[in-house]
Amino acid sequence: MKPNPKDATAPVIDFLRRHDGAAALLPAALRNLRLGQDTLALMPAVFRETCEVAGCDDGVLILRVSSAGAAAKLRQTLPRLRDGLLDRGWQVSSIRVRVQPRTADARAAVRKQKNDAAISSQGLAAFADLRNALEDSPLKTAVERLIKRR
Repeated sequence: MKPNPKDATAPVIDFLRRHDGAAALLPAALRNLRLGQDTLALMPAVFRETCEVAGCDDGVLILRVSSAGAAAKLRQTLPRLRDGLLDRGWQVSSIRVRVQPRTADARAAVRKQKNDAAISSQGLAAFADLRNALEDSPLKTAVERLIKRR
């Protein structure tokens, strides 16, 4: 689950407000924040975790995704997304999708999530009991491999 964008950006916005030179950036920062929020709100839920708004330049919205497969699926929804942004008052003439593989930190976070969902010791004991109860078969071999991997 992603953190609330308003909570994540509050320190940045406070910094921009406090410094005279950086205060000129505040309108652009708030505009980009609202554009990102509107874009994610209009997107199908499937893409909200894998997609982020990279920016908007001269009416071209750039979305970043982590895989080519997600990009292909996302491209099918772009006309509806563009129309929704136009309805909300954003001047978006086109939307580009960039594939940018996840960083090492993001991959580690995904691995940690998978490991957190690992089979508990009680579950492994149940699989061991199942293995002992089965006759020699492909199923028994598969259960043995599962136990060895965990």
